[in-house]
Amino acid sequence: MGSKRAQINNGLGRRVNFEDAGLNDLYDKALLVIKNVQNPQRGTIPASTSPFIYRNNCVRDGCLTAMALDASGHPPEAEQYWRWMAAAQKPDGTWGTTYYPWSGEEKPFVEPEYDSLGQFLYGVYRHYENTRDEAFLTALWPAIKLSADWIVSNISGSGFSAPDYSIWEETDKCSSPGPCEYNVFTQAWYVAGLNAMQGLALSKGDRALADWYAGGVAAIMTAIQRSSDVEPLGLWNPLGYYNRAITTGQRVLTLQDSSSNILITLGIIDAESDRASRHITMLKTSLNQDGDGISRYKGDIYYYSSPYDPAGDEVGAPDPAWPQMAAWVAVCETFREERVEALARLKWIVKISGKGYMPHGEAVSSLTHGPVPSSMCEPLTGSSFVLAALIYEGQYDLRISVPGYHAGCYKQIEIVDAPDNWTQWRNVPYFTGRQGHRSSAELGTTIKRVYLSNDEDHLYIRIDNSAVFSPFWDGTSICASCVC
Repeated sequence: MGSKRAQINNGLGRRVNFEDAGLNDLYDKALLVIKNVQNPQRGTIPASTSPFIYRNNCVRDGCLTAMALDASGHPPEAEQYWRWMAAAQKPDGTWGTTYYPWSGEEKPFVEPEYDSLGQFLYGVYRHYENTRDEAFLTALWPAIKLSADWIVSNISGSGFSAPDYSIWEETDKCSSPGPCEYNVFTQAWYVAGLNAMQGLALSKGDRALADWYAGGVAAIMTAIQRSSDVEPLGLWNPLGYYNRAITTGQRVLTLQDSSSNILITLGIIDAESDRASRHITMLKTSLNQDGDGISRYKGDIYYYSSPYDPAGDEVGAPDPAWPQMAAWVAVCETFREERVEALARLKWIVKISGKGYMPHGEAVSSLTHGPVPSSMCEPLTGSSFVLAALIYEGQYDLRISVPGYHAGCYKQIEIVDAPDNWTQWRNVPYFTGRQGHRSSAELGTTIKRVYLSNDEDHLYIRIDNSAVFSPFWDGTSICASCVC
């Protein structure tokens, strides 16, 4: 095993150091599989090691895998994938759903899926943030801008950008030909991509361009946060979770779908906010499977009785758990300091891995409590574990600090030195700062949130630090407000 670890490490990669050796082994094996299956010349990554099933390069899956390579300290391999995407980009700034991994040619399959646009922008930004490779950014800039402009140019009057078939590729949800869903998963990636684009624009010293893309974020975020019981329909369900989608025909798809957790995983919705808390609690309760596993959604018959199954009934019952979905919940729990729950979920992923800690397929059998064999080993599922393990150990963070916001609020705030003063700030927009790992001494001077509001005469600012006390005050408050 030592030589294998040297192979995946190259003296540079990040390692995890859990007390449970199985967690470390699965992390290593996942990276080993990923590096072994990547096309060494093109950089493409097949969706599975199976020679019969999922052997094509799924653009979305490859994006997440490249992100895991960057996060784990393997930027050369990640760069290969980002450069391949730039070369394979269509003239309008989009990509097909799948490509042949050896030739790199497009293989049409459930078109369109636009989540890859935001993932490309986000992934390139994180790669550049890590390497500061100016030549890389210059080479990819035309492709970067083309994708970002496509997202903004397709924002509709409702605030959403283009509809698609999104992560689960379920064409049966549409009664008419063509994509009909403003799916929360894709809309979240649009936001993440445009947030990243702001950072890329600022790296070129273009503040005006960064502000332009911030406007696109504001439109999509308004639609995501808008309630689904008002016109135009938004994605927030008043029952306390984010809906799966809104159709182009203005119908609410209220399905509780675990892919919606990407909103919190990427920091688009603050993990400590009331909405995030309600959403995660609701989904963990309703979609829990096989102990610490999470299913895709209620009524999921994939790998059971769906005609689209790659290998028939492999799970024995509806609603199988998916390790990838459990990994994203573990990330959310880590962000919320629910570390006992997050660790238990990571250990569950290890427990149901393949023999010798080999990475999983997509789902888990309710009969064998092991991974479905037809789609293993899947680099995407392995990547989700790699990212979750790094985040749990504090070595990485999927959330990015947004350079600029477009937000508005009109709410009069009375500055009163009393405990109930803070309740006034409900429903006032707030902006989060970069957190990361800091010493306890640094937390007192690290901005966690900034709230802004105004009336006719004043601008009101509230600043929360990351400590449980404020070094500038009497220790009874973590906040300070001022009138400017």
